[in-house]
Amino acid sequence: MGGFVVTCVDKEYYNGVKEVLLFLKMAVFHIKNQCSPAADETDPKDIQQQLKKEKEEMKKIEFTLLGGKRDSDILFIRNDTEYSEIEIYNMMISLTTRAEHVRRIIPVNSIFTYTMDNLLHETKKVCASIGLQESFRISLSKRLCSHVSSEYIITMVAAEIPRKVDLKTPDKVVMIEIVKDLCAIGALKPCPGNFNITRAPRKQ
Repeated sequence: MGGFVVTCVDKEYYNGVKEVLLFLKMAVFHIKNQCSPAADETDPKDIQQQLKKEKEEMKKIEFTLLGGKRDSDILFIRNDTEYSEIEIYNMMISLTTRAEHVRRIIPVNSIFTYTMDNLLHETKKVCASIGLQESFRISLSKRLCSHVSSEYIITMVAAEIPRKVDLKTPDKVVMIEIVKDLCAIGALKPCPGNFNITRAPRKQ
């Protein structure tokens, strides 16, 4: 299951949850509107029906917060919509110009319970999104998980990706986020603002 890894502003966990869920829901709402035929603005009845439908859509549970509060300001949010994480992310950054409680949002291919076996299994899936001629590097963020070394994780993951390594100008960055026993992984284009939601975000 894919989703998003979100870094909140320090001590703004609960406000960050509210803010990022609003960002994500608005992105999905706009994607749906792009795919739906426009309502006849000359017919008030149609407008009322459309507004009612939109309110019902906004109430649907489309994203699930995983793991509860994990003694950190990192959120793992599962995407339960029919749209891909990349579609939602691209729409979200096009709509968002200001964020008070959220620093960065990373779309990921998979969120799962951390074990090395699980991580290597998901790495093989992520590898498919890196072209045969593309290069990559690994970016690992690990919190509250001191029982396994970062060097060991990077070495094991890199061994599962038969592509050229480029630490300076890679075509893709394999993002790995671990907090306690939750892990997320995704392969993305490099982002100048390190996926800061308002600082030079890059469409994927």
